[in-house]
Amino acid sequence: MDEINRLASCASRAVGLPKTQRHWFIAFVGNNQEKSVSRRLEGMGYEVYLPVQEVVSVWKDGRRKLRERIVLPNLLFVRLTELERKEVVAFPFVKRFMVDRAGQTDAYNRHPLAVIPDEQMERFKFMLGQNEMEIFMEPLTLKIGDAVRIIRGSLVGLEGHVYQGNAGKSCVAVKLDFLGCAIAEVALSDIELIQQS
Repeated sequence: MDEINRLASCASRAVGLPKTQRHWFIAFVGNNQEKSVSRRLEGMGYEVYLPVQEVVSVWKDGRRKLRERIVLPNLLFVRLTELERKEVVAFPFVKRFMVDRAGQTDAYNRHPLAVIPDEQMERFKFMLGQNEMEIFMEPLTLKIGDAVRIIRGSLVGLEGHVYQGNAGKSCVAVKLDFLGCAIAEVALSDIELIQQS
């Protein structure tokens, strides 16, 4: 029994997070189960964020239909303490939590958990809630330039980094650690420079 308690204690220290402070973790769920798992976790009292966006789908016959698109399939953001995270990962409908593969491993060769900073989550939520254009994710390998703030349009006040997207269009990227960047097209006339890279 002492050995089990010692291993449990080591496992909680390995994560390196205070047990009572809440963090945004990234949970993996089954295919097409994002909404149902989100509702179940919210019903249990957990703070969950499922990034969805309303987009217009055009059918072959020209009809248009407004539908909800899940921005990050198979992923949910869940704001938990370390103790709550250990409870949630035991649920059969949560597969696992994302780890930081670049992070330093512990004595048991385990990587630390991926945690999204609150500031990045707030920017991402704002971007999804205010933009009429479709938001898409890019891997972190994209070239990010100057820090900017949007000064006009539905995303006014959002800060991010500007880069040149496909076909030479200007885009603003909001970084989400471990996932990449959320991207929205923005006219260069609608942004102001905060800091040069």
